[in-house]
Amino acid sequence: MKKQIILKKYLEIGRALLLLGAFIVIPVSIGNWRPDLLYWNAGLWKDLYIWGGSFALVTLGLAFFRTHRAALLVGLTLLYLGIGVGVAQATAVVAFISAMYALGRLLLYAAYREQRRQPLLVESLLIGAGAYSALFALLIHYPVNYPLVYAALLAAPLVAGLRLLDAVPGPNLQARLEQAGHDLSHRLRRIGYWKLAGALCVIAYMARYAFYPTLSYDDNALHLRIWTTLAHNHVYDFDTRSQVWAVAPFVVDLLVAVPSLLAGANARGAFNLALLALLLYSMWQLARLILRSRAQRLLLLVLFVTTPLTALLMAGQQTELMLSVMATSGVLLALRRSSSLTRPATAALIMMAALCCGIKVTGALMGMAVLAVWICRFPWRQRGAASARSPLPWPGLLLVVALGSVVAFQSYAYAWYTTGNPVLPLYNGIFKSPAFSPVNFIDPTYSKGASLRAYWELFFQTNLHQESANYVGGFQYLLLLPLALLMLLGVRHRARASLMLVPLLGFGFVMFFTLQYLRYLYPVMPLAAVLIGAVLSERSALPGTPVARMAAGTSLLLFCGANLFFVPGVLWFFSTPLRTLYTEAGRVELVKQLVPEQFLNQQLNATAPGAVVLYEPARPYGATLAALPAYLNWYAQWRELESMQLKNAAELSAFLVRNNISYVYWEYTQVPDDRSPFYGYRNLLRDYLSQFGVPEMQVGNIVMYRLQPKPLVYRPAVDISDFSLIDPTRSDVSAPGIAAGEAPRMVHEFEVDGARAIRYSVQLDCSSERGNFVAQINWDKGAPYYHVVPCFDKGEKFVEAFPIPPGATKGLMYITRQAGGPVVVRRLQVELY
Repeated sequence: MKKQIILKKYLEIGRALLLLGAFIVIPVSIGNWRPDLLYWNAGLWKDLYIWGGSFALVTLGLAFFRTHRAALLVGLTLLYLGIGVGVAQATAVVAFISAMYALGRLLLYAAYREQRRQPLLVESLLIGAGAYSALFALLIHYPVNYPLVYAALLAAPLVAGLRLLDAVPGPNLQARLEQAGHDLSHRLRRIGYWKLAGALCVIAYMARYAFYPTLSYDDNALHLRIWTTLAHNHVYDFDTRSQVWAVAPFVVDLLVAVPSLLAGANARGAFNLALLALLLYSMWQLARLILRSRAQRLLLLVLFVTTPLTALLMAGQQTELMLSVMATSGVLLALRRSSSLTRPATAALIMMAALCCGIKVTGALMGMAVLAVWICRFPWRQRGAASARSPLPWPGLLLVVALGSVVAFQSYAYAWYTTGNPVLPLYNGIFKSPAFSPVNFIDPTYSKGASLRAYWELFFQTNLHQESANYVGGFQYLLLLPLALLMLLGVRHRARASLMLVPLLGFGFVMFFTLQYLRYLYPVMPLAAVLIGAVLSERSALPGTPVARMAAGTSLLLFCGANLFFVPGVLWFFSTPLRTLYTEAGRVELVKQLVPEQFLNQQLNATAPGAVVLYEPARPYGATLAALPAYLNWYAQWRELESMQLKNAAELSAFLVRNNISYVYWEYTQVPDDRSPFYGYRNLLRDYLSQFGVPEMQVGNIVMYRLQPKPLVYRPAVDISDFSLIDPTRSDVSAPGIAAGEAPRMVHEFEVDGARAIRYSVQLDCSSERGNFVAQINWDKGAPYYHVVPCFDKGEKFVEAFPIPPGATKGLMYITRQAGGPVVVRRLQVELY
């Protein structure tokens, strides 16, 4: 026995050294370090110091409380986060989650009599989310979607639940809430105040990425669409001609739309905070299978939260965050001992699978994988005895199946009915829907073939498998997970814990072999993080040494630090300090810089709610437009192809009339590229807008034009063709033109004279080498006009109309060229409107 103990201690020490050695793989594999790999700027470092220092001060201040300091720290952190995502949005989400629980608990109360006194938190939330999703999915087809209607639908189960509590024998509601709060405070104290504070500091730091406004491409092209149409039109349009994904599974977008409708603002950030809280709760409960120590379970949560993809999903409305909640909570229910047909977990698992299917097409695979865990755990030999003691709640199960069928199949059935393809645009080579090309859609960007090298690249060459910088995959899933799976063999209850491998490997392998895209693997990362707990497990037959366990914990902390170091690289706009986004003004300023279309859409929703807008091909950000957006990318393939075939102004005019275009968004800073399929279209449109477009507003680098049936009448202000008058002493100035140099040269100053728009035109003469001319006007107030004009031909005429900044009274015209061939300016004109 003594030899076994000594051997066990050496094994524990070897395990600790192996874990610490695993971390060394990270800097070695990265290779030669370059300064550009440092994703942190001065603002981000300052934000981190301010956050850490402020949190430490609050923690020290609360340390003087003896009993409820842990609960107070958690409460203050939640209050801080709630204010950061918006008080109205947070309140709406809390009410929505509460109504979900109340509705689910009422349904389970009616169906399962033996569990009426149990809280059934996870089961009730899943049933409530599914029931509401089924109801809302039907409502959005009809013009009845008003805030008052949804407020009544959410209030009904809350009121009924409160009355039911009063009718149930026992303490009143206030006493029950006080007892629940006391129990929670007691559990938090058992973790340890300082350990809890350290973990909460990191978790809350990552949760602060929910402060970011909705800036992602997919969100502004599609995911915000349901909320917008319900808020303005009170019915969802399902228009696949404008957006081919309009009939795709929409459970996440729908559930975010409801609290957004109630709050009158986008509640995505608050909803993501709620999802993160539910995810961490499920992970905490699952980790009990592997780890006895609460501190170690808390370390696992921190290790998972620092996964850079968590920050990405907190800042957007992608489906993977909710799918991870479904997977983790489903596995939790499936692994409980009470999983039988007479238990509420069965109904909740059925609804979980339905929600997975309604969230995403690939979610069906996740739902089946979790159900497979439940089947493996199902007490088949005790089924008869259980049924004899408790009759099966057939009415309740049938109701759950009916509601789940609506949740799971409603979007697919409607897509099949309207387009002929239930999963449009996927597998259209089979279904041949006229709404898309008869090919099986797949994104070739991230389809590189499954291999061990590709899996390695997910972590060290992440930019090949995600729209991000490198090293943001979460190194623990590459270096610690394989070791944890080996150590799982020595864990007590390993039979139940090992069943987590069914969804982890089943869903993970299928997704990886289908498409090597990192974000699609996120739903199983919480399960992988829980299994990593095997490297810390104390549940084997013989205990290890405290020093070895401390070294193992230290290695996990090192991985947490590495993850945090690379978090800003997971999304291109994560260079903004989080503290500046705590206020609405900070978020507004960032939106103006990165997605100005949101403000232009908001303006049109108020002044011209039925106006159709034509968007830039690369910026289909019309999800927040009340009317139908007109896209020119593959989302609206028929319109994209038509635009690329336009040859002249007459064809362009007919194209705009056929599509009922009233407004056009124009990115004036975009450099023309003659290799682009839209090169001819953009030249035609720019010239057309200079004649028929009224520059109504400019936000950031986007100008909004209102189209007129007749050409606008501009008055001449500047017309220079004889540049010898500018500076006769300069040798590079001659009567027919002026050579643009690389240093900016001011050539003329003119008065605005009350005009609100300007039309700028220049005639260039370029050599055979390509040069770039810079059209520039500096205003005495407001941002300057700055546009790079390539000289693709020997003679190039450029004309563009744009608004004059409010308050500007004069403009200074400059001529410059960028590096390249010489550029000669033959004529320069300015007209005012």
